[in-house]
Amino acid sequence: MKKVMKTILIAALILAAATALTACSGNNAPAKETAAPATEAPAATEAPTATEAPTATEAPAVTEAPATEAPAAEQTAATLSEKAAGILPDAGSLVESSAEDFSDVLGIEPEEYTDACWLASAGMDGREVLVIRGKAESADHIAEALDFYLGQRRKETQNYAPDAYRLLKDAGVKRSGNTFALVVGEQAEAESAALLAGE
Repeated sequence: MKKVMKTILIAALILAAATALTACSGNNAPAKETAAPATEAPAATEAPTATEAPTATEAPAVTEAPATEAPAAEQTAATLSEKAAGILPDAGSLVESSAEDFSDVLGIEPEEYTDACWLASAGMDGREVLVIRGKAESADHIAEALDFYLGQRRKETQNYAPDAYRLLKDAGVKRSGNTFALVVGEQAEAESAALLAGE
Protein backbone atom coordinates (compact mmCIF):
# COMPACT_ATOMS: atom_id res chain seq x y z
CA MET A 1 0.00 0.00 0.00
CA LYS A 2 2.78 2.44 0.89
CA LYS A 3 4.59 1.65 -2.37
CA VAL A 4 1.43 2.42 -4.35
CA MET A 5 0.92 5.67 -2.42
CA LYS A 6 4.51 6.72 -3.07
CA THR A 7 4.10 5.95 -6.77
CA ILE A 8 0.95 8.08 -6.86
CA LEU A 9 2.70 10.91 -5.00
CA ILE A 10 5.67 10.80 -7.38
CA ALA A 11 3.33 10.86 -10.37
CA ALA A 12 1.48 13.83 -8.88
CA LEU A 13 4.74 15.69 -8.30
CA ILE A 14 5.92 15.03 -11.85
CA LEU A 15 2.61 16.30 -13.18
CA ALA A 16 2.84 19.39 -10.95
CA ALA A 17 6.41 20.08 -12.08
CA ALA A 18 5.48 19.69 -15.74
CA THR A 19 2.54 22.02 -15.27
CA ALA A 20 4.73 24.56 -13.48
CA LEU A 21 7.39 24.45 -16.20
CA THR A 22 4.74 24.88 -18.89
CA ALA A 23 3.21 27.78 -16.98
CA CYS A 24 6.61 29.43 -16.53
CA SER A 25 7.53 29.22 -20.20
CA GLY A 26 4.50 30.94 -21.65
CA ASN A 27 2.03 33.60 -20.62
CA ASN A 28 3.29 36.17 -18.11
CA ALA A 29 -0.19 36.70 -16.66
CA PRO A 30 -0.58 35.57 -13.06
CA ALA A 31 -1.69 31.96 -12.81
CA LYS A 32 -5.05 31.22 -11.24
CA GLU A 33 -4.38 29.21 -8.09
CA THR A 34 -6.53 26.16 -7.47
CA ALA A 35 -6.67 24.03 -4.38
CA ALA A 36 -5.22 20.54 -4.61
CA PRO A 37 -7.13 17.62 -3.13
CA ALA A 38 -6.39 17.09 0.56
CA THR A 39 -4.89 13.69 -0.23
CA GLU A 40 -1.92 15.14 -2.09
CA ALA A 41 1.22 15.72 -0.07
CA PRO A 42 3.34 18.84 -0.59
CA ALA A 43 6.40 16.76 -1.46
CA ALA A 44 7.40 13.13 -1.61
CA THR A 45 10.29 12.41 0.68
CA GLU A 46 11.22 9.47 2.79
CA ALA A 47 11.71 9.51 6.52
CA PRO A 48 15.28 9.59 7.74
CA THR A 49 17.01 6.36 8.51
CA ALA A 50 19.86 5.90 10.93
CA THR A 51 22.35 6.45 8.10
CA GLU A 52 20.60 9.46 6.62
CA ALA A 53 20.92 12.00 9.41
CA PRO A 54 20.66 15.57 8.10
CA THR A 55 23.82 17.63 8.08
CA ALA A 56 24.12 21.11 9.53
CA THR A 57 24.01 22.61 6.03
CA GLU A 58 20.84 20.75 5.07
CA ALA A 59 18.65 21.67 8.01
CA PRO A 60 19.25 23.57 11.21
CA ALA A 61 18.75 21.92 14.55
CA VAL A 62 15.42 22.30 16.27
CA THR A 63 15.39 25.48 18.31
CA GLU A 64 13.40 26.12 21.45
CA ALA A 65 10.77 28.79 20.89
CA PRO A 66 10.71 31.68 23.34
CA ALA A 67 8.11 31.20 26.06
CA THR A 68 5.11 33.41 25.39
CA GLU A 69 1.63 33.52 26.82
CA ALA A 70 -1.05 32.65 24.28
CA PRO A 71 -3.93 35.10 23.85
CA ALA A 72 -7.18 33.82 25.33
CA ALA A 73 -8.64 32.95 21.90
CA GLU A 74 -5.67 30.71 21.12
CA GLN A 75 -5.76 28.96 24.51
CA THR A 76 -9.34 27.84 23.96
CA ALA A 77 -8.67 26.29 20.54
CA ALA A 78 -9.55 22.61 20.77
CA THR A 79 -7.16 21.49 18.03
CA LEU A 80 -3.99 22.70 16.35
CA SER A 81 -6.01 23.14 13.14
CA GLU A 82 -8.35 25.52 14.93
CA LYS A 83 -5.39 27.34 16.47
CA ALA A 84 -3.75 27.69 13.05
CA ALA A 85 -6.99 28.97 11.52
CA GLY A 86 -7.10 31.71 14.15
CA ILE A 87 -3.46 32.74 13.68
CA LEU A 88 -2.64 32.36 9.99
CA PRO A 89 -4.20 35.05 7.80
CA ASP A 90 -4.02 32.76 4.74
CA ALA A 91 -5.20 29.56 6.46
CA GLY A 92 -8.34 29.41 4.32
CA SER A 93 -6.33 29.28 1.11
CA LEU A 94 -3.99 26.52 2.28
CA VAL A 95 -4.63 22.81 1.73
CA GLU A 96 -4.69 20.58 4.82
CA SER A 97 -2.87 17.25 4.66
CA SER A 98 -4.08 14.05 6.27
CA ALA A 99 -2.63 11.84 8.99
CA GLU A 100 -1.65 9.47 6.20
CA ASP A 101 0.58 12.20 4.73
CA PHE A 102 2.36 12.59 8.08
CA SER A 103 3.16 8.89 7.95
CA ASP A 104 3.97 8.52 4.23
CA VAL A 105 5.88 11.77 3.70
CA LEU A 106 7.37 12.53 7.11
CA GLY A 107 7.61 9.06 8.61
CA ILE A 108 5.73 10.24 11.70
CA GLU A 109 3.08 7.72 12.73
CA PRO A 110 -0.24 8.71 14.36
CA GLU A 111 0.70 6.97 17.61
CA GLU A 112 3.65 9.37 17.98
CA TYR A 113 1.53 12.51 18.42
CA THR A 114 -1.69 13.65 20.03
CA ASP A 115 -2.57 16.38 17.51
CA ALA A 116 -1.15 17.70 14.26
CA CYS A 117 -1.88 20.19 11.52
CA TRP A 118 -0.16 20.42 8.12
CA LEU A 119 -1.21 23.20 5.78
CA ALA A 120 0.47 23.95 2.46
CA SER A 121 -0.03 26.15 -0.55
CA ALA A 122 -1.31 24.43 -3.67
CA GLY A 123 1.08 26.63 -5.66
CA MET A 124 4.85 26.71 -6.01
CA ASP A 125 5.44 29.52 -3.50
CA GLY A 126 6.73 27.22 -0.74
CA ARG A 127 4.17 28.32 1.87
CA GLU A 128 3.80 25.55 4.41
CA VAL A 129 2.86 25.20 8.08
CA LEU A 130 3.37 22.03 10.12
CA VAL A 131 2.49 21.90 13.81
CA ILE A 132 2.74 18.65 15.76
CA ARG A 133 1.94 18.05 19.42
CA GLY A 134 4.13 15.01 19.98
CA LYS A 135 4.24 12.44 22.73
CA ALA A 136 7.28 12.72 25.02
CA GLU A 137 8.73 9.37 23.96
CA SER A 138 8.55 10.37 20.26
CA ALA A 139 9.82 13.94 20.52
CA ASP A 140 13.36 13.22 19.31
CA HIS A 141 12.10 11.25 16.30
CA ILE A 142 9.66 14.03 15.36
CA ALA A 143 12.44 16.65 15.56
CA GLU A 144 14.71 14.53 13.32
CA ALA A 145 11.93 13.85 10.81
CA LEU A 146 11.02 17.55 10.51
CA ASP A 147 14.69 18.55 10.13
CA PHE A 148 15.16 15.92 7.44
CA TYR A 149 11.98 17.03 5.63
CA LEU A 150 13.09 20.67 5.68
CA GLY A 151 16.47 19.70 4.22
CA GLN A 152 14.77 17.70 1.47
CA ARG A 153 12.43 20.59 0.60
CA ARG A 154 15.43 22.91 0.31
CA LYS A 155 17.17 20.51 -2.07
CA GLU A 156 14.00 20.13 -4.16
CA THR A 157 13.51 23.87 -4.64
CA GLN A 158 17.07 25.18 -4.74
CA ASN A 159 17.48 25.19 -8.52
CA TYR A 160 13.95 25.69 -9.85
CA ALA A 161 11.88 27.67 -7.33
CA PRO A 162 13.99 30.58 -6.03
CA ASP A 163 11.18 32.24 -4.05
CA ALA A 164 10.25 29.01 -2.30
CA TYR A 165 13.91 28.21 -1.67
CA ARG A 166 14.48 31.63 -0.07
CA LEU A 167 11.61 31.01 2.35
CA LEU A 168 12.75 27.45 3.07
CA LYS A 169 16.34 28.58 3.61
CA ASP A 170 15.15 31.02 6.29
CA ALA A 171 12.78 28.48 7.90
CA GLY A 172 13.56 26.34 10.90
CA VAL A 173 11.92 23.84 13.20
CA LYS A 174 10.83 25.43 16.48
CA ARG A 175 9.94 23.57 19.65
CA SER A 176 8.06 24.30 22.84
CA GLY A 177 7.90 21.29 25.15
CA ASN A 178 6.81 18.42 22.92
CA THR A 179 5.10 20.64 20.34
CA PHE A 180 6.94 21.43 17.11
CA ALA A 181 6.31 24.05 14.43
CA LEU A 182 7.81 24.28 10.96
CA VAL A 183 6.51 27.44 9.32
CA VAL A 184 7.60 28.50 5.85
CA GLY A 185 6.50 32.01 4.89
CA GLU A 186 7.27 35.69 5.13
CA GLN A 187 6.10 35.87 8.79
CA ALA A 188 7.53 32.49 9.85
CA GLU A 189 9.09 33.62 13.14
CA ALA A 190 5.99 35.42 14.40
CA GLU A 191 3.63 32.67 13.25
CA SER A 192 5.81 29.95 14.84
CA ALA A 193 5.85 31.83 18.14
CA ALA A 194 2.07 32.30 18.05
CA LEU A 195 1.43 28.64 17.20
CA LEU A 196 3.70 27.46 20.01
CA ALA A 197 2.37 29.93 22.59
CA GLY A 198 0.85 28.14 25.53
CA GLU A 199 2.15 24.71 24.42
